This record gives sequence, C-alpha cells and structure tokens, in this order.
Amino acid sequence: MSKLLLFVLLLPVICHATDFSRQFAQVDPSVVVLHTYSTSPVTEKVEQGLGSGVVISQEGDILTAAHVVHTSDAVHVEFNDGQRVLAKVVGTEPAADLALLKLQKIPDNLVVAKLGNSDKVSVGNEIFVIGSPYGFHHTYHRTHQCQTLRS
Repeated sequence: MSKLLLFVLLLPVICHATDFSRQFAQVDPSVVVLHTYSTSPVTEKVEQGLGSGVVISQEGDILTAAHVVHTSDAVHVEFNDGQRVLAKVVGTEPAADLALLKLQKIPDNLVVAKLGNSDKVSVGNEIFVIGSPYGFHHTYHRTHQCQTLRS
C-alpha cells in the first residue's frame, strides 16, 4: 500500500503533469449521471444501478457503457442542475461495451459534447475520463502513459 501511495504521489514529478481544468469545464456540462432500474428475475425486487454517460447530439442521444444499461428496465438521466429525464436504450454493442440512449424529453439547457477525431489520437497520449464512480458525481480520472514508467 505504501509503495502505491508513493507511486501516485511521485507520478506528477516523474511524468509531465497536465492541467485538465479547462477541458473539464468545457466537457462536464455534457456529462450525465445514469440511474438504472431493473427487476431481478429471482427475487422480483427492483435493483438500482449507477453509471455515467455523455450527451452527443441535440436530439438527445447519450453514449454510455453497455454494462451500465444491459439489464435495465428503466434509465433516468440526471443533469448537472439535478433535472432528471427518462431515457430509452436504443442499442448496445456488448463487444465494444457501448450503448446508445435516447432522451424521452429534451431539456432546455442540453449541452452537447464536442466529439474528437480518433484518427488524431495515438498510443501514449494523455486522456481523462469524467464520470460518477461510486456515486461521486462529476469527477475525473486521469490516465497517463509515460515511456519512463514502462515495466
């Protein structure tokens, strides 16, 4: 545990640290929290889940991970302002762990993420992921690839 803590503390020193605050501020309004509900076939109780997604169109399309919604009977999308809107699962691609949702109602303050070009990304680029892991809404995780850290 102490070696892991030391590694985490030294990571910005060993690798060039990047400030993602500007990018986070631009993208965060398009990130949504997904509240999923499914009925257990065994106990017939409603089970709740939590995940993240991102608004990708003005028409109310939301991209998320397939594992977040794969057993859902209902999905409520929560926006930054606390507003919740029901969404329908349009399709999933389990092999790629991707799912597409469609909002049943488009909120007035909908913010769409600007999508990048995957042809301009290469191995070793820094990335960050915005989401709500374990219920901590609108946090981000930075993944850092450094050649000096290869094992």
